[in-house]
Amino acid sequence: MPYTPPVYPTSIPSTTDLPDRADDVDTIYAARYNELKKELLAALTELGTLPKGAFDSVKLRLDDVDSQLSALSPTYAKTIITEPIGPDMIYNGYGVMDDNTIAHVCKVKIPFAIKANHFTIDFTDGFGTASTLKIGLYALDGQTKLFEFTSVEIDGAGVYKTTLGAETEIPAGVYYMVIINVTSGFMGQNSIFLRQADLLANETPDESPSCGVIFDCAAGTLPATFDPLADIWVLDGDGGILRFDN
Repeated sequence: MPYTPPVYPTSIPSTTDLPDRADDVDTIYAARYNELKKELLAALTELGTLPKGAFDSVKLRLDDVDSQLSALSPTYAKTIITEPIGPDMIYNGYGVMDDNTIAHVCKVKIPFAIKANHFTIDFTDGFGTASTLKIGLYALDGQTKLFEFTSVEIDGAGVYKTTLGAETEIPAGVYYMVIINVTSGFMGQNSIFLRQADLLANETPDESPSCGVIFDCAAGTLPATFDPLADIWVLDGDGGILRFDN
């Protein structure tokens, strides 16, 4: 294919396009000068004016960008706050976790990958028997459990932080968060930040529900798998905050 400058920035001219020339041997024609000029202008246009910005060179500017990015957890954000968990049937609308055979379920969207080495949950009330919580993250079809963690013991109102055994990576995506209290007699009320009927429930029959509960779990045990359309009892009402971060 004939060389028609400029080929940059989609490609770089080859030595065939712009062959070497020898002093006192080769004649440089105006056409060759114009080819070089077009390629030079294409390169300058691609960089734009003052590409170094406030730095002494483009390299120093790029080095600073790399430094700023490396100060973050590369590719990962550090924090996420989940959507609400669902209330149970006995205290529908109040978010009370009072039965260790009922798992609280909520669809959560994680817009970007995160790394977490602890999670935090807030209770406005904690009465009855103290308990830990089991918290699992499942694929949207309910057939794969990505992880399961057990919280520190919850025995009253307050913010409870649990350090994970190892830093956990959670890819971006849509998941189900499932929570169950381990001990019978626990009657903890998760912190409330939403109170609006039908906002959490899903009224589309063929779409997996946004919020609800799974009945008849083994006491204090998260299900290995579940069918979102068949197993989740859809509920409306309040929800609570659960946070994963570094």
